[in-house]
Amino acid sequence: MTRPASSASSDPFERSCRRWLRVFPSGWRHRREEEVLTVLLNASRPGQQRLDAAQGLDLAGAAALAWSRATAALARRAPGTSAGALVLVTGLVWLVLPAAAVRQSEPVALPDVLPGYSYVTASASSSPPGPAVALYQQGYGVELADAPQAVVVGAGGAVRRLDLAEARGEGAQGDPGAMLLSPDGRRVAVGRYDDDAPDIALQDLTSGAVTHSAVVAGRAVLPLAWSPDSRALLAVVRDAPWNPYSVDAERGASGTPVLVGVDGAVSTLPPGAPSAVVEAAFSPDGRQVALQAEGGSLVVLDRGSEDLRTLEATGSLLGQAAWSPDGRWLAVRRACAVGLVPTSPAPTDPVAPSGSVGSAAECVPGLSSSSRFVGWATPSAVVVDEPVDASGAELDPQPVVAVDAVSGGRTVLSGVPTASANYVVSRLQVPAVALAGAAGQHGTAPSPGYDHGRGALVLQVLALVLLAGAVALLVAAAAALARRASHLVTARRVGGRPGLS
Repeated sequence: MTRPASSASSDPFERSCRRWLRVFPSGWRHRREEEVLTVLLNASRPGQQRLDAAQGLDLAGAAALAWSRATAALARRAPGTSAGALVLVTGLVWLVLPAAAVRQSEPVALPDVLPGYSYVTASASSSPPGPAVALYQQGYGVELADAPQAVVVGAGGAVRRLDLAEARGEGAQGDPGAMLLSPDGRRVAVGRYDDDAPDIALQDLTSGAVTHSAVVAGRAVLPLAWSPDSRALLAVVRDAPWNPYSVDAERGASGTPVLVGVDGAVSTLPPGAPSAVVEAAFSPDGRQVALQAEGGSLVVLDRGSEDLRTLEATGSLLGQAAWSPDGRWLAVRRACAVGLVPTSPAPTDPVAPSGSVGSAAECVPGLSSSSRFVGWATPSAVVVDEPVDASGAELDPQPVVAVDAVSGGRTVLSGVPTASANYVVSRLQVPAVALAGAAGQHGTAPSPGYDHGRGALVLQVLALVLLAGAVALLVAAAAALARRASHLVTARRVGGRPGLS
């Protein structure tokens, strides 16, 4: 039985056929739709109301072939425009589609290689990296095309720029602002170097959300130390702006100590605590906090009883990671890069039965003056990063090394590529669990496949436009050469002389 084809029909089978034929290019439909529709109607079964699966697959394959031929014909007519448009549309679709979810995991071990400098790394605010295994500054702004960056590395391999810190780097040679990673790697605190209404901004690295503390009375507020549970932050408030490159920077940024909660509440230390503090470190159990007073003395505050005691030894406390994992030692800078101060009467043997360092190891051996303290790998091994070797030559990659506090034995845990030292790494911060994990794997913790996310939109769009233009020009030039060659061949065949056009 033959069914007549018509442009408007109540026949359900014909309507089904016409819906399928809409997937073909408009030019093809103009030429062949009615012809193919007639064939389909003539081949239909009595009572058939829609195309079956086999017929649908045949039409889909024919449509794909028709589209490929139509695209090829368009490319022959306008090759440069077609290629440029294809690249541009593909890139715009890539920009508009949502990014893949970041794989988040807990910081277990510092990887053997950290990511190097990149211009197209996404921000932590737009694409949170998850709990961080490392935070550091890369670049000092003194080399060509060297813009200092705050780089946060998620334990799952996501690499992001800490845009919150980069936006708060007032008056510091373009450096990111004062930033401090929490012990669990889930939060980062960023202070103010110079502001009329300074505050502490706390960013959750798993969600990107930012909480601001209450505004403090001063011009600068700098984070010094997180509590071990990452629920409280000790900071100092200064009446004057702070520049980390000033002549006073080596003595530290002295200021009035305050406690900042993760909810942004600000409170003061108990009466009797030093009124001006330079550095601080919480004990591993969180019950005590070591404070370096402005005059250089080291005191320990018991957070429960509010008692204070002064340590006999002196030195510059080496940041929030200074307290050893077993609670027996504080790392300080004195005549050596890393010296050890006992927090209570210590044994006389170099290494106690527990493996902790004895009083004989007053200075950690094997370190140069350029070695920078990062934390502890074990109760008897400190971790430093070393920008230069023994001769003073800058290193690439810049190593992160665990050093035995008694023997000076060394284990390289990680390193950061510096592009032949043009992008020097500084202010390296690593959660204690990641240092311990890397030491447990003997410095061979594998590096994940780093994901830099989507970089700055403006840069990517600009690069895309340039790429599309370049492709269009190349294709147009190739087409012009092909036409010229065809003209020459045709001219030779007819025995004529090719023209100059």
